[in-house]
Amino acid sequence: MSRVILAVLALSVTLAPAAALAPAASFVHEDASGRLAILGKVAIVLTGDDAFVSRIAEDVLAITLMGHRIRVIYPAETHFGRPRDRVADPAGFARREGADVLITGTLVTEPGEHDRHGYERRSLRTSIASLSLVDLPRDKVLVWALYEPEPAAGVSRIGTAFVEFLVKSLE
Repeated sequence: MSRVILAVLALSVTLAPAAALAPAASFVHEDASGRLAILGKVAIVLTGDDAFVSRIAEDVLAITLMGHRIRVIYPAETHFGRPRDRVADPAGFARREGADVLITGTLVTEPGEHDRHGYERRSLRTSIASLSLVDLPRDKVLVWALYEPEPAAGVSRIGTAFVEFLVKSLE
């Protein structure tokens, strides 16, 4: 009997896709339209209050961009096997690596919770993300988006939403 109930429960469970995450504020430069086909190499350098979360967000953006067949350069790729230090000059790094555009921005994680002993547990969820695509030769912001998800979201959700917004803006 319990197997039948479990089978019925398993059949009745469906996973609803997460609702699309829209930017709280955004900007798309008039020169952005039509740039997707000629985008070139994209460098990715993010900062934030948690370096680990910022690095994971760089990975999410890189993977999602590569899924759209966009060439990516970011510190983890060019410095593979070496520690990923904070890049002090993102635009300088991108230019040295031969990138045409740069995705840069800042992530703020939600405050951690305190356990019963008073120690703060780190949160991996992002409460604010400001991400932009900069045209390096022209020093121009082509696309900018600010995300403030309620409740705070994982970087995979924010990164995927930004890339989808970016691709639509550049088509």
